[in-house]
Amino acid sequence: MKKIRFSMIAMAFIFAIGASAFKAPFLSESKALVLDQQWFEYESGPKSSPSSYNFIDVTEPDEELCSGGEEVCAIKVLADGSSPNFTPNQTALNNMQTAIQTAENAEQSSPNDGVYVRPE
Repeated sequence: MKKIRFSMIAMAFIFAIGASAFKAPFLSESKALVLDQQWFEYESGPKSSPSSYNFIDVTEPDEELCSGGEEVCAIKVLADGSSPNFTPNQTALNNMQTAIQTAENAEQSSPNDGVYVRPE
């Protein structure tokens, strides 16, 4: 009887370890998605506020997207959330304010900094 009880406990322990081993990779995949940089179109409001931007599913902004309106068109920044409900990460957005201001002052896009401005 003791052998059966010990075997059952050992099987339960092995099953628990196996189940946790299969669960871990799925958690790390979802975290990796959150850390990806995404493009956001500037709509209106403070440029340091995530709510001023809308997620856009593009490789790079084009002339059609970046025509008319505000000087800043789109930014590429770390995203929070999951597609299609991404929002700019607040810390990353705060760190990008200098690049946004520099691109606006120069009236020139800065793709290396992830900032596109609308042409005049």
